[in-house]
Amino acid sequence: MQLFNEVNARKIHGERNVFHGIFKNPIFCSIVVGTFLVQILIIQFGGKPFSCTELSIDQWLWCVFLGMGTLLWGQVSILILEQFFIYHCLYKTWRRAMTASCQQHNRTGSNVAILKLFGTILILFID
Repeated sequence: MQLFNEVNARKIHGERNVFHGIFKNPIFCSIVVGTFLVQILIIQFGGKPFSCTELSIDQWLWCVFLGMGTLLWGQVSILILEQFFIYHCLYKTWRRAMTASCQQHNRTGSNVAILKLFGTILILFID
């Protein structure tokens, strides 16, 4: 799971494609490959010093399968945070603030548009 979590952690600001530009960063690639190789060596040959036993092919495939679940969970959590938190929690606060601002500037609240563009909130007053 650690390897897949490293890939998930590359994009932290609601970006969807965690694989975009993955090979453009040689330091990241070397860390992932190094982690991959060290984990295999420790599990297969670590024995008593690391208190572990070697895994069969089936067990390794299950580890990969379960680890890939973190990639899916990363996408689901982005979707949940984006949909629930922003639109259901913050939208009401922004809407109240914009209505108050419109009243202060003698504008009606129906002429306000709140747009989310590339992660930035744009507030438009439409006359």
